[in-house]
Amino acid sequence: MPSDNVKGLLCDVEAEPLARYRQGGYHPVRLGDLFKNGRYRVIHKLGFGGYSTVWAARDEIANRNVALKIETSETFSTSRELEILQICSRSQNEPGSEYISKLLDAFRHDGPNGSHHCLILDILGSNVPAVLDEKFEGASLPREVATAVIKEVLCGLSYLHKQELAHGDIHTGNICFSAPSLAAATEGELLRILGSARIGEVYGQLEQSHTQGIPEYLVWPSHVPVTDVSTRTPIKIIDFGQSFTKSTKPRTLKTPLVLRPPEVLLDDDWDRHVDLWAAGCTIFELITGQPPFDSIMATNETLLQQMIESIGELPPMWQDKVPHDHSQKDTSTLQEWLEELVFDVDHPPEFRQEEVKEIGSLIGQLMRFNPSERISAGEAYRIWNSHFP
Repeated sequence: MPSDNVKGLLCDVEAEPLARYRQGGYHPVRLGDLFKNGRYRVIHKLGFGGYSTVWAARDEIANRNVALKIETSETFSTSRELEILQICSRSQNEPGSEYISKLLDAFRHDGPNGSHHCLILDILGSNVPAVLDEKFEGASLPREVATAVIKEVLCGLSYLHKQELAHGDIHTGNICFSAPSLAAATEGELLRILGSARIGEVYGQLEQSHTQGIPEYLVWPSHVPVTDVSTRTPIKIIDFGQSFTKSTKPRTLKTPLVLRPPEVLLDDDWDRHVDLWAAGCTIFELITGQPPFDSIMATNETLLQQMIESIGELPPMWQDKVPHDHSQKDTSTLQEWLEELVFDVDHPPEFRQEEVKEIGSLIGQLMRFNPSERISAGEAYRIWNSHFP
């Protein structure tokens, strides 16, 4: 099926929407395009998001493969990702920094749709959902992988908070496994790994004359092979497009709905404590393979009801905002749900009862309703490391 229809244009590639190729939108890219005076040459496509496209590129000077992230022009004056990564690049020797996506270079690129921030980042391997889908059929990660990933996420989050930074979008999709072999591969080796680039011509009739701002073709995103978790490499926390400092907090939080804390759902004041709630949800999912709350047809109201049923009463400051029928309790507590998912399996559970109690306790301390009562990422890391060194 065509992926989009813009003023009469069509393309059979399921990729970024053609409608976003306009003034303020995506920069049109062709395979082989050169950036920064010829230093970076595009060789494949890695993916796309609402505010960027991401490409595998060859650094002709450093003789290695990198990820080239080209942000939309409309975010040129408002994007915080470059600022956040630059702050991180000034403290790369501090504990936890090794689990943060590394900014290798950054520059401005002017194109037919405006000016774009271009970020050069490490080229990484699979994210957690891809590993789960392809290696474990959507189940949970093996014990030794899950416990190590959780420790590294908490360590990385602690590092960010010490820099007075908030990630703003912590979830399993933003946790990738490192892939040093991809960076070191020759161009031919990388193309064998990613597969040959497939393109789909943009065709049809425009209501207006064709402009340079619309690409000649779209490229199918490559398939990065799933990391072999039996010889696991460390993780990297990626995607800082929603990150913020104290003075640059966005007006809205775009974290997936089921990971948003109650202060966001209730449109109350919020800060970097949102990361702690999301970390608790992420730990739950890394252990069980499922998020703690039901995401089917979720709304702010239904999520708040689930939270009340599984965690407890809201603080007095919020109780008048959420009417609750105490007679309708039909869900498990968060601890009961955690234990059910860990132990109700058709194979020997990977965690002991006392370990699951400790894991549930830590999740509960991160997912306290009152943001100021949540334990810090550093304290969560110390607790986790004491149980799973």
